[in-house]
Amino acid sequence: MFVQFFRICIFTLLGCLSSFANAADTDYDGVWDFHLNCGPTRGNSNGFTAKFVMEVFKGNWSREREVKIQSGLEKRKEKLEISNGDVSFTSDNSAGVSIASQMKLKGKTDSEGRFKLSGNLYANGNSIRECTAVGLLTMPNSISLLGKKQATERAAAPAPAPEPVQPAAPPKAAPLPAATPPAAKAAPAAPAPVSAPPAVAKPAPAPAPAPAATTPAPKAVATPPAPAAPTAAEKAAKEAEIKAQVDQQAAEKERALKAESAKEMAAKEAAIKAEAQKELALREAAIKAAAEKEIAEKSAALKAELEKEQALKEAAMKAAVDRERALKEEALKAAAAKEAAAKEAAAKEAAARSEQNKKSKSDVNSAIRDL
Repeated sequence: MFVQFFRICIFTLLGCLSSFANAADTDYDGVWDFHLNCGPTRGNSNGFTAKFVMEVFKGNWSREREVKIQSGLEKRKEKLEISNGDVSFTSDNSAGVSIASQMKLKGKTDSEGRFKLSGNLYANGNSIRECTAVGLLTMPNSISLLGKKQATERAAAPAPAPEPVQPAAPPKAAPLPAATPPAAKAAPAAPAPVSAPPAVAKPAPAPAPAPAATTPAPKAVATPPAPAAPTAAEKAAKEAEIKAQVDQQAAEKERALKAESAKEMAAKEAAIKAEAQKELALREAAIKAAAEKEIAEKSAALKAELEKEQALKEAAMKAAVDRERALKEEALKAAAAKEAAAKEAAAKEAAARSEQNKKSKSDVNSAIRDL
C-alpha cells in the first residue's frame, strides 16, 4: 500500500514539474482525429464533411497539399494552433496565384483530449459556408495533459495480487523428514529397558516442530515488497485495458459529438435553406419588378421614338406633297401664261393680218377705182 502511495506521489510530482516547465507548449501534443463538417452555400449547393489525422507538436500542426476539384487542382495550406486551451484552424485555398477561399475556425478545449471549433468559409471576403469541427486526441504524448492523466491512473491502479507460484518454496523442506531417521534409529537402540523407551521416545517427536519453525522463514523471505511491482505482461495488459476504455470513451464521445453535430448541422441547413429560399424569393421579386420596369421604360421610349419617326415621316411626306403641288401649280401657271402669250400673239397676228387684208382690199379697191 505504501509502495502504491509513494508511486502515485512520484508520478504526481513529476507531472506537476513537467506541466510547470512546458504548460503552454505540450499540454495537447499527440495524434488527433479531426472531423470537419461544413453546411451548404448561400445558394443551393450541398454541404461536405472531411476527416483527417494531425500530429500536434508543441501546440502546432501544419501541412500543404493539392486537392482535385471540378475546376482543376487547388493548393491548400492548413494550420492548427493550440495555446492555453484556445484552438484556431485556418486553411488558405488557392487556385494559381490568388487566394480563392479561406476557412477560419476558432474554439476551445473542453477536456484534456477534445476541442470543438466553429467558423466560416470565406470567398472574396464574404462568408459562403458555416463550418464546425471536433478534435479527439487518440494517441496522447506522455508529456501531454491526457498522457500524464493516464499515467497517473495507471500508477493509481491497484497492484495485482502476487502469483500463487511463490509458495512452492516450502516443498524444499521435504528433506527434513530425512532428519528424523536418526531419531528413529536411536529409538530401537534402547529396547533393553522397557520403561525407559517411552521417556526417550518422546523427545523424538521434538524434531517435528522443526519444519514448522523452518517454513515461516521462507514465507518471510518470499513476501518482500518486490512482488508488488507489476510484470511487463501485466503492465501491457493494464495499458491495453486502459487504452480500450479510453478508446471506448472516445468512441462514445465521438458518436455523441457526431449526433450533436449532425443535429446542429441539420438545424443550420434548415435555417440556411429557409433563408436562401426567402432571399431567392426576394431576388426573384426584385428581378421581376426591375424587368417589368425596364420593359415599361423601353416600351415607352420605343413608342415615343416611333411616334417621333411617324411625325417626321408625315411632315416629310406633307412637305414633298406641298413642294410637288407648288411645282405643279407653277408649271400650270407658266403653261397658262405661255398659252395666254401665244393666244395674245396669235390675236395680234390675226389683227395685223386683218389690218393688212383690209389695207390690201383698200388698195385693190383704189386700184379698181383708178382703172
